[in-house]
Amino acid sequence: MLVAAVASGVLNQNLFKMTVSISNTVRALPLYYAVANNWLLFGWVYLVFGGGVAAILSAFAAQEHERNLALAREAAQAAQLAALRLQINPHFLFNALNAVSELITEDRKAEAELIVARLSDLFRAALTETPGKLAPLHEELDVVGFYLDIEKTRFGERLTFDIDLPADLRDALVPPFLVQPLVENASKHAVAPSKGPVTVELRARRQGDALVLSVADHGAVVVGTQPGFGIGLSNIAARLEALYGAEGRLEAGPEVHGFVARISLPLQFANDRRGEAAE
Repeated sequence: MLVAAVASGVLNQNLFKMTVSISNTVRALPLYYAVANNWLLFGWVYLVFGGGVAAILSAFAAQEHERNLALAREAAQAAQLAALRLQINPHFLFNALNAVSELITEDRKAEAELIVARLSDLFRAALTETPGKLAPLHEELDVVGFYLDIEKTRFGERLTFDIDLPADLRDALVPPFLVQPLVENASKHAVAPSKGPVTVELRARRQGDALVLSVADHGAVVVGTQPGFGIGLSNIAARLEALYGAEGRLEAGPEVHGFVARISLPLQFANDRRGEAAE
């Protein structure tokens, strides 16, 4: 490469001199002539200039490569999260539609209309969700309320629920449809098989810089009906890991009077008021 550069420098000396002769930059002329009259120095300058250009182009190429890799990773993560969100138990929809059919048959049209309206609310929330965008906690719990209204219509007095959301956590940001599967899990494994009343409790709490959401069912415990980590809970755990790494986790298991699932994730707000929420 050095030989080629030197040879090229020799061939271009005359052209270089002609360029210098018409230059109006007087102060630069001595330097230009010094380089032009010394073919070795000219070759060295040529090498330095060419190497600099090559280094700049290489740096730009490396940055572009890293940018493309980052975009590919983001796309893969978005696809993974979308797939996990869509793995919702279809039995809920079937059960809701069957309940509508039974209510109409029994001439309980008002209750049937309520289920249809709440199903519409649920689907609207799912279809208008923006992928990758977090939602205020109070909106997420509105979605949970739509679901619980449907289940309350189905189970009647067998289901009661209590939602405790402190005012200072209403605007905390969470992934959409994160809590609803926990409530669905309680309904399926505690309320549905029970012949007695069951209370589903949903709590939001702050622990340091973390937001903790818990769903517990209390009442008649049916032995063998509560799983460890089924598909729904496993999907939640996978979403938390993909979004928050080690800072997002799900713990679930039996307690004295039922079953509890707890989600822990970083506490954050749209205007970054992390430190302003009260304990």
